[in-house]
Amino acid sequence: IVVNDGARAALVEQHASLLPKGVVGVEGDFAAGDAVDLVDSNGRAFARGVSNFSSAQARAARGLHTDELPDRGRDRTVVHCENLVLLGEVP
Repeated sequence: IVVNDGARAALVEQHASLLPKGVVGVEGDFAAGDAVDLVDSNGRAFARGVSNFSSAQARAARGLHTDELPDRGRDRTVVHCENLVLLGEVP
């Protein structure tokens, strides 16, 4: 999952969850519950986490605010902070 610079900063500096608004791209196919890499705008993986969205759902939600998501009954974070680890030294 490719994230924008603001989302990357929030994930790294504030240990925030990844919201759909921060997603700018989705590569490959995965199911909800799969481990995914989070990649910055330079293509560097900086974190790994368990996705609450399938790849199709993440593509459909990309760039949306959480209140714009159609299914409000489920977790609206793409990757929750409790299911996320940073990889190596993060600059």
